[in-house]
Amino acid sequence: MKKSLEESIVIQAIRDLLDDNNLISLDATMFFLHADNKQLCPVGKLSGRQIRDRVLDALTHRKGVRREKLIRDLLNEISRS
Repeated sequence: MKKSLEESIVIQAIRDLLDDNNLISLDATMFFLHADNKQLCPVGKLSGRQIRDRVLDALTHRKGVRREKLIRDLLNEISRS
């Protein structure tokens, strides 16, 4: 199934949260925190609000294994749907 441009942007922003480059991961963090992005498009079976909530939950953890696992789990769930 082909993803829309909006879906692709959201997925890439989630991936960028794991980037080793601090500027890229900070930009991705700001993408999810920015007020204009509170109404993200749904991706797969997850609503935009569910995606944003799960990203923000992951960001409450320090950079490390737990945060990475939560983000990878989200990406895996999106790719399965």
